[in-house]
Amino acid sequence: MAAKPTVIIVTERLLFPGREGTRVRIMELIRGLRASGYSVALVARRPKEWANIVRTRLLVDRLILVDAPGFGGGSPFSFDVAPFAAALDRAVTALRPRAVIAEYLWMAPCLDVVGSRALRCVDTIDLMHPRAAMYAGEGQGAWVTCSPEEESALLRRADVVIAIQRTELAEFRAMVPDRRVICLPHGLTVEPLRPSTNRAGSPEAVMFVGSVNQGNAAGLQWFLRECWPEVRVARPTAELRLYGDVVKRLPPSDLAGVQRIGYIPSLREAYADAHVVINPVMLGTGLKIKTVEALAYGRAVVTTSVGAEGLEDAAGEAFLLEDESGAFAAAVARLLGDGALRRSLERRGRALAEERFSRRAALAEFHELLQLRGSGAA
Repeated sequence: MAAKPTVIIVTERLLFPGREGTRVRIMELIRGLRASGYSVALVARRPKEWANIVRTRLLVDRLILVDAPGFGGGSPFSFDVAPFAAALDRAVTALRPRAVIAEYLWMAPCLDVVGSRALRCVDTIDLMHPRAAMYAGEGQGAWVTCSPEEESALLRRADVVIAIQRTELAEFRAMVPDRRVICLPHGLTVEPLRPSTNRAGSPEAVMFVGSVNQGNAAGLQWFLRECWPEVRVARPTAELRLYGDVVKRLPPSDLAGVQRIGYIPSLREAYADAHVVINPVMLGTGLKIKTVEALAYGRAVVTTSVGAEGLEDAAGEAFLLEDESGAFAAAVARLLGDGALRRSLERRGRALAEERFSRRAALAEFHELLQLRGSGAA
């Protein structure tokens, strides 16, 4: 039997526990590549907890751990990739991969050690340079700061630039016209449809899930301040359930009907019990994984223009999009009370997720590129 072609992923992210979208992105990419017939080796920072080392090892075919700090923010040029690059160099020599994927912009310099031995790729996950202006009004400013020229220079360390959504695909192509730019959306398992119902005596559940990042915190605080009181006026039994570490950034509040649940290992039942999922994010780049995840679980979604980036063509069909607080609140209240509309969105949202974000669909363009590389045509 012929050996499986190998893909190496290099990252300073800790994958477990999966408390944020970027970790989930990398884990699902690994699962998708393995399901598509590739052997995946991971060069990654060593977790402190032995249990998380074991969980990471079970995720991949080969694990190479690096004892080094992670990226703490600021300029992506400030991060010392040398320990990761040294481990990657040895892995490329030993495994002769078809491709190497650097996760996030600041890991792109690792690709220098690969040379022509494999297809060099950078999975951008987010467009970085707009963040300085985007977060200028926030207390902490942007987590990552770089100019368009600096971002372009790092992207050129790769042969292939991977965008996570179609709007950013066009922007990356304009930034690095001399590089191959492809779209590899967030791939995930699309769940069987479980239509929501208003069971007698059960609350009308609105769900939000998010990590501790700035965009989630700012968007959720806007929703709590400007929208939730209006939802409760229209639907007095409505209950807002908040999942994820974002609850750690919320100030104390006595708002009625709000449950701060926090991080839980699995969201499957949380989605099953939700009637409406919201993503009121107003800041950020990339694909909003929480929006895609909710669609894949077959939930009715209300989001903003930022929360729908890369999905704009499906607004009004697969989910509702509102940027004004009164309209956002009204959309949530309407879906809680209109089961027929809610179930229609559930069906169409799940169909959209199946079409664009199933593992097979998400990996299609990248898989084709790897096949060409294997044939010597790329």
